[in-house]
Parts: sequence; structure tokens; C-alpha cells
Amino acid sequence: MKLLLANAGHCLSLALAREANRRRDTQLTIVEETQVSAEALAEARPDALVVPPLSAPSRLAPAEVMAHVEAVDANLALCREYDVPLIWCVSDELYEDGGDGPLDEHVIPAPRDDSLKRLIATGDRVRECLPRHLIVRLGPLFALGGAHAWLPELLDTLLAGDEVRAAEDIILCPTSVDAVAMALIGMMQQQGCGADAWGAYHLAGTE
Repeated sequence: MKLLLANAGHCLSLALAREANRRRDTQLTIVEETQVSAEALAEARPDALVVPPLSAPSRLAPAEVMAHVEAVDANLALCREYDVPLIWCVSDELYEDGGDGPLDEHVIPAPRDDSLKRLIATGDRVRECLPRHLIVRLGPLFALGGAHAWLPELLDTLLAGDEVRAAEDIILCPTSVDAVAMALIGMMQQQGCGADAWGAYHLAGTE
């Protein structure tokens, strides 16, 4: 199986590279930016394009969120043109109001923030325009290194002597980035074996 992986410095990209290196059934081609080029997609001829998540989008500048959305939109257009499945990982922070229990895969979040609404609109376009897609919702990514990792930010706050509050929302589930990498590769292996189970999934959990 061949995967084209965007955003080389992301903590999930680093975890996928580690997981692929210890396997014989997965090959990765990694590009630096979130938006891939037509040349890179045509040359790699991947079984899927993987786009890591924009973690904690509600705390980012709207321009940064918009840049991510535009990159995903461009990737979607290329995936349609070259008939390549898209795996887009997204933050479950889009559910601003939380909930009393586990989130259902079929529920579409409805945030109030304008930049978060753009993320949802892009997800709707992925669903509408590309039948072979995986939209994978993730909690904070528990990793020591790489961009968008939750743990280094927490440690830096502690080392600075600042206050760190325990999460009040029981749905907050920091998830091992290595576990996510194993799960994504496993999901794509199943698709390659004829599972034909495309759509949205939650991988936000401590288990």
C-alpha cells in the first residue's frame, strides 16, 4: 500500500513514518506542505492522500484556519481529478458544546465560529464530491515531538510556572499519536481488501 502524506513536520506524519518504517506492507511519500501538487500526486500514484489535522482550530488565528481549509480544498480537487481517496484528519474540537457521552460518527458538528464553519463546509464538499474518503475525528494528539502535539504545549506551560487546569469536559480524550497511526494504516489496509467502508469515523479516545 502506498500513501502520500502531507505536512511532514506534523506529529501525526512523524508517527506514520515510524509505523511505516517497521512494516513491509506500507510505503510513504511525504511532502513538506499541507497542500500537495499535481506533480507529487501523479508521481507517487498513492492508494490515498493523508492530511493531518489542524489541532485546536478554535485557538488559532482565522487566517491560519483559512489557509488549512484552502489547502484541503485544493487537495480535494486533485483527488477528484486523479481518482485518489482522501484521508482528512480533523479535530473533534469542532463540537463546541461537547456532549454527555461518546460522539456518534454520523453526527455533523455545527459550530458557531465562522472559521470552524469553513472547516465543516469543506467536510461537506468532501462527502459530496469524493465518495472514497475518510474523515477521521481526533482528540488532542499525545506526542512528544512534532507540530500540533498536545503534550509539549502542556509541559512548556508547566515549566513556565503557569497554571494548567484539568479538563472539565469528560469527552476530552488525548489520544496516542502512534495509536492513531496504526489505526489509520489498518483502516486503509481493510479498504484495500475490499471493506468499502468509507465515511467519517471517531478515533478520539484513550483506549
